[in-house]
Amino acid sequence: MDDEPIGRMGLMIALSRKADYALIALSHLARSPEQVFSCREIASRYRVPLSTLTNTMKVLTRAGILVSERGAHGGYGLARPAVRITLYDIIEAVDGPPSLVRCVERWDGSENGRCDIAETCPVRLPVRRIHGRLVAVLREVTLAEIAQSSEEEIICDITPSPVSATFTVQELVK
Repeated sequence: MDDEPIGRMGLMIALSRKADYALIALSHLARSPEQVFSCREIASRYRVPLSTLTNTMKVLTRAGILVSERGAHGGYGLARPAVRITLYDIIEAVDGPPSLVRCVERWDGSENGRCDIAETCPVRLPVRRIHGRLVAVLREVTLAEIAQSSEEEIICDITPSPVSATFTVQELVK
């Protein structure tokens, strides 16, 4: 699968299914932060697999993003305000630190994976810069923004800023 050519649509950076479900559940919780919701309620409302959502919610609880309340009227709620939970936090909790390519250093200084051509790779440094910009965007976007935008049409404008939600590869490499 690593050797498949890039299709006509180009290279796509996508969230895992677990991260998708986490965003769905967390945005639901962020819109009603004073309430708790069961996995069954959330799974039923958004038509996501209950078992996968349950496991994802447990992971988010262990990561300190959610709190769980036991009992007949228990469920899950946010552990902190949605403005203090970033997209990076969510992805890292569910899938581990996001990385654009295998040779990018992780937060602890180790590399995500071994690359056989790292020493001679002509794009290693530009890709690392792109990765840094991507991580900055993920750390900038909050759950509050995602929850608010989920009920509105999402419009990404191209405005000059240190980190923009919409960017070209050339802008990332700068």
